[in-house]
Amino acid sequence: MRLSLQNRFLLPAIALIALGTSILTFTSYYKSRQAMEQAAKEQMALVLGATKNNINATLDIFKVLVAGWTDEPLFQTAAQSPPDSQGAASASMQLAELLKKYPFFASINLLNKAGLVVASSDSKSAGKLNLGDRPYFKEAMQGQLNISPAEINKATQKPVAVVSTPIREGEKVVGVLAGVIDLEKFDKAHLDPVKIGKTGYIYMVAADGLLLAHPDKSLVNKMRFDKTDFGRKMLAAKEGTINYTFQGDQKIAIFSPLKKLNSILVINAAVAELLAPIHGIRWINLLLSASMVITVGLVIFLLSRSISKPIGAAVNSLLECADQVGAASSQVAESSQQLAAGSSQQASSLEETSAALEELASMSRANSENARQANVLMTETGQILDQANASMVDLTASMGEISRASGETAKIIKTIDEIAFQTNLLALNAAVEAARAGEAGAGFAVVADEVRNLAMRAAEAARNTTDLIEDTSAKVQAGSGLVHRTSLAFSQVATSAGKAKDLVAEIAAASFEQSQGIDQINKSVTEIDLVIQRNAANSEESAGASEELNSQAKRMKELVGVLVSVVGGLDQAYGDLHGAGYAALPAPLPASENYPEM
Repeated sequence: MRLSLQNRFLLPAIALIALGTSILTFTSYYKSRQAMEQAAKEQMALVLGATKNNINATLDIFKVLVAGWTDEPLFQTAAQSPPDSQGAASASMQLAELLKKYPFFASINLLNKAGLVVASSDSKSAGKLNLGDRPYFKEAMQGQLNISPAEINKATQKPVAVVSTPIREGEKVVGVLAGVIDLEKFDKAHLDPVKIGKTGYIYMVAADGLLLAHPDKSLVNKMRFDKTDFGRKMLAAKEGTINYTFQGDQKIAIFSPLKKLNSILVINAAVAELLAPIHGIRWINLLLSASMVITVGLVIFLLSRSISKPIGAAVNSLLECADQVGAASSQVAESSQQLAAGSSQQASSLEETSAALEELASMSRANSENARQANVLMTETGQILDQANASMVDLTASMGEISRASGETAKIIKTIDEIAFQTNLLALNAAVEAARAGEAGAGFAVVADEVRNLAMRAAEAARNTTDLIEDTSAKVQAGSGLVHRTSLAFSQVATSAGKAKDLVAEIAAASFEQSQGIDQINKSVTEIDLVIQRNAANSEESAGASEELNSQAKRMKELVGVLVSVVGGLDQAYGDLHGAGYAALPAPLPASENYPEM
């Protein structure tokens, strides 16, 4: 389907603008999203790094604190005393005071060389709890200050980490001072305040996949990351960036190992929240693009309409002119062709008339002689007609005899038909009696059947003969009537022959005068023939000129059709041309064809 001139301007422009704005909108959205995600990741990495540094610094402070407490002589003495000694009791009181001063610790324990808790901030643990199998105790006994991996306290079921340091007496390690860090309080101070936007937060996962710290406390010590796909990826990679779905929300997370606690620190943010400004910008761009397309489309529509409307009016005028020229040229051509054909026909008719008149003149001269001879023949014809009339009377009488004989024959045939009917009835009765007689009448039944067949054949033959006789009788009656009428005709012919004899004499006299008049008419017809031949030649030339004019009018229609298809589209072109009275429009000429001058 070809487009109108207006749509050829409008549709490509709208398509290009829509395509350009769409590409620009989605490109800017994609780039902005990438930039926003990258900025968010960088910000999250900075926050994660700062939090991690803050935690490490705090843990280092805890190590310094615990290491400084070992300088107390009381602790050195208590580490070598029984749990129920006065020195152990004094050490427990001292540890309780330290716990009040430093609430980040869940408890502070003093262990002897065997790992038995001899003094504790929790009096219930003294003399009852043995931690000699713990790795942090063993490392401290070897003289190393250390922090244990974060784990769940078996007694409280809360996440903890232990800062352990050796207690020395000179160069000799006599016990271990262990400060149990309450990671729940630690998290509230260092992790819970950290926020990324409104919903982003930071949490901590143990090396074995157990969740140690999270804003949702119901998940702590219950959720295992080694049971989820994204958690296994974190535990395997230890450090990096990951996108995952948690509780129906798309998340972006950056994770890094917290080596001092042997855990992974994770900071995340909701993708929807991070990209909310980008989504708003996208919708604004789409609205602006749509407004631009509508505005430009409207402008182009009005401009193309202002251009195509005058062209359409000119095309309609051309259509009317082409219609009038075509109709006029067709009428002129038709009239010229009819005139040429009529002139040719008249010339031919005059030639035939001239020849006929010449022949008629010759025949008129011969008519006088023929009329005289016809008078003699008419006399002889009258005598012959008298003889024929007498013969016709005899023929009429003979036809009457034949008709009577046909009637008698028909009566005889009727009698034969009645006999055949009676015979058929007798044969039927005989067949009935034979059937009653049983096997004894079987032969008689066969004979009766044959008799019945013969009777039926005789009846059929009688009917056929009757039909032939009736037909013959009818023909004889018709022939008799015809002969009677012929006899009357012969009588009339004899009467008319006498009159014809008188008329032939008069015809002979008139034929001479007629011959002279025909010679004069023949000369006039010859002159008329010359004039008609000249008219026929002129009519043929007019018909040729009219055909050429009609051809030019058709070419004009073709050019107007091309113009209409350009301005109003092919469908509109056909509609306009049909409305202008054209039954069909030729196909538009190719663009490369040279149009003849009109």
